[in-house]
Amino acid sequence: MSASGSHFIRKLSCIGALCAMVHPLSGCLVPEALPVLGHDAKKRIFYDVVRGVQCEIRHAVLKQIREDRLHRWGERKLAWLEDWAAQMDLNLNITDRIGFHPGVSLLMPNWMDAHVWRADGTVRTVAQNYNFGIGAGLDYQTDRYDKVQFAYDFDKFVKDEKEDLGRACYRIAGIAIEGDLKLGDWLDDVLEPIKACAFSGAPFDPSEEKEAETPLALLGGPPPQSEACKEKDLTKEYKGKNSPIKGFHHEIRFTLTFDANATPHWSLVRVAAGASPASPTLFDANRKDYSELLVSLGARDSKVVEDAHLALQIGSAVRTNSGQ
Repeated sequence: MSASGSHFIRKLSCIGALCAMVHPLSGCLVPEALPVLGHDAKKRIFYDVVRGVQCEIRHAVLKQIREDRLHRWGERKLAWLEDWAAQMDLNLNITDRIGFHPGVSLLMPNWMDAHVWRADGTVRTVAQNYNFGIGAGLDYQTDRYDKVQFAYDFDKFVKDEKEDLGRACYRIAGIAIEGDLKLGDWLDDVLEPIKACAFSGAPFDPSEEKEAETPLALLGGPPPQSEACKEKDLTKEYKGKNSPIKGFHHEIRFTLTFDANATPHWSLVRVAAGASPASPTLFDANRKDYSELLVSLGARDSKVVEDAHLALQIGSAVRTNSGQ
């Protein structure tokens, strides 16, 4: 066999060895073997998310109750909230993916130069090179669906005066995340009509009439409380079955993404190895948790709240089945 033929066979052997690497690696790169994608990480993330949602609900309710006890809106407006509870559904769609895309480029150094003759008879020398790339790939993906339902009675924490409401609620694997689901803003919004006595049925007083006629009133935030509202105690009016407020309901979707990748590269005289030409990375492992939170606040054991929460669950199931 000639030297050139032997050299060509060696190159093919190198390519075959690279492609053969994909098969055994497919057995060890399953998601459970990786810290980011494994079962222990899944349990920890699930725990952190559930505890974070509970913490955010607790902070939202405590903020409103503490300000009400300090008579920020005059006489007590939210004492009835202390006897309420939250029903929550947390739906998780967990997607784990691993990609392994090795590649090899065959290099031909010292390739002969090309000579190009110009119209004026001069000769231009142009350097030439030859590369031949080949790659292989393995992609592994799993999808998991989890659902947890839990209730949270407000009487478990409404008397707690030591809770630090400025503390971050979400700590994923020990890392504090300053962002949240804005449950505090939502609760403040839905309680605003109650704090302003909008459900009392009383006619506008002169100050409210004047404020309502201002074109730019919307830019000034919530309307000011009337003096009559400040003196009104809503504790008894909003307790029991005759309360004008039956419940509050909220839906949120959020995503957590984790990713780890590596792209080493080797360059020898005649062979370069690294990621496949069709992929920017040699190895990539990522995890995406698509979550949906359904929250219903209402009096304990309220049939109205249970029926409304069931409607949220049905709507969520319809969206999931329709691919929305």
